[in-house]
Amino acid sequence: MSVLQTLQSTAGQGNGIGNFDEGSPMAEDLMMKMEANPVPGQSLTQDPENRASWETPPEIVDVQEFVEEMTADITDPDKKTQLLDVLRHDVSVEYVAQQYLQRKVQEGVINPDTMLLAVEPTIYMMIAMATTAGIDPVLYPEDEMDDGEEISQQTQQLRKATSGLMNKGEPE
Repeated sequence: MSVLQTLQSTAGQGNGIGNFDEGSPMAEDLMMKMEANPVPGQSLTQDPENRASWETPPEIVDVQEFVEEMTADITDPDKKTQLLDVLRHDVSVEYVAQQYLQRKVQEGVINPDTMLLAVEPTIYMMIAMATTAGIDPVLYPEDEMDDGEEISQQTQQLRKATSGLMNKGEPE
């Protein structure tokens, strides 16, 4: 439950304000939710000497240089084993690549622009590794549904929607 939902669920109690007395379970829950997320503008109030890694200039700005580092990183024997285990369990390559690249942005290795440019080479590298290991990778989460089945479902939904419209438009 979000902070807003917590406030809305307790709005009808007593005087219209929830029971957020010091030490109450609702107050503790609300404080935990508020502390879990940064306050808007929080980065502007922090000491400039102690910046988060993503607030500093990235280590790598050249896509080709990052792709070479990424290749060396994910082909490291320990990481390669972990990556292939994840892909064996039908986790989509798109999701794994997205998580890997977002972590690199959070660590300050690359900036979001480089991340977007590196998505395709990262996915291709992971597909190549999976194929070499004899794994049939799931490319996108949508690949789990058969294309024919998806088209059939969409056709049925379209027919239902149009039949309702056609019946309304006929004169009685």
